[in-house]
Amino acid sequence: MSSPAARPALHPAYLRLLGAVLARQGLDAGPLLRTVGIPAEALAGETLIDAAQLEALVGAALAASGKPWLGLELGAAAQVLSHGPLGLAAAASGTLQDALTLIARFLSLRAPWLTLTLVEQGPRLQLVLTPMPELAVSRRTLLEAALVMLEQLIVALSARDAGEIAVELPWGPPDWARHYASYLRAHCRFVPEATVARMTLPPGLAAAPVLSADPAALAYARAECQRRLAEGAAGRDLRAAIRLQLADPRGPYPDAATVARRLGRSLRSFHRDLAVEGIRWQTLLDEARCARACALLTETRRPIAEIALELGFAEPSNFSRVFRRWLGQSPGDYRAGRRPAAVDHDETAAD
Repeated sequence: MSSPAARPALHPAYLRLLGAVLARQGLDAGPLLRTVGIPAEALAGETLIDAAQLEALVGAALAASGKPWLGLELGAAAQVLSHGPLGLAAAASGTLQDALTLIARFLSLRAPWLTLTLVEQGPRLQLVLTPMPELAVSRRTLLEAALVMLEQLIVALSARDAGEIAVELPWGPPDWARHYASYLRAHCRFVPEATVARMTLPPGLAAAPVLSADPAALAYARAECQRRLAEGAAGRDLRAAIRLQLADPRGPYPDAATVARRLGRSLRSFHRDLAVEGIRWQTLLDEARCARACALLTETRRPIAEIALELGFAEPSNFSRVFRRWLGQSPGDYRAGRRPAAVDHDETAAD
């Protein structure tokens, strides 16, 4: 089994863009690529570079350029067709939301380092950008590039102004924060405690028609994206995408239909893709619930009945029975063997 650092992360087309951005500064990307073990011929291929190489390359590029806002410049260098058949499919879609749904569905073909989730909030559509957890040095740079690319794509497809778009950046304002205004027209807000980036579209924008809509081109591009996904070029990350959706500790767990919609799939295609990958929905859901149950039992003294309810069990006895199946012991015995790290309530419920 490959290590997490060996997970595919980015299509080489974006390395070509990075090389062009560095060249404008008189820098040669060749030595940087060799330093991190990426052969020059890889730039002309379709094989995605892995997370470890991406981390090393972005770190080297930031040091060489002396520009901590390099991600903003990288994002600005992208055009619609920089995204290959995915860009073509987006440009041929009927509405902006159709285009964004396709991007969310097939993003792993180009950038599996990122999961894009569409969340409808009344008349507004929110785009949630969740980076691969292995990324540290490159996280901010890549998120900045992705946000600029998304905003440019939205403006290009809809011919609408981006001034009413709101962006939440999951870090504090850097010393060079003034550069954001040069690349993002959206209103940017820094949220240091956040773990994901968010872009919220104003009412009506998601329903805006795509000016370059072309049903025939859309059918071709979507079929090509589906073909590549079916070949497994990036479908390996479906499990990780689902785990990210189930990892949010706030609120009830989403059902399969909700996760499918967030990942840009129909429920039917979602279950079909799970079957192709040999993944069971219930297994991933139980894995997430077990992990949260263990954290709550270990890190708090909340009543077991309350924990059971949060995890979706109507009765503590049902929770206890399932927990025994997961770990071979009761919730109370599991808690007794570990020292709580925090105290929220007095424990009043038994197994």
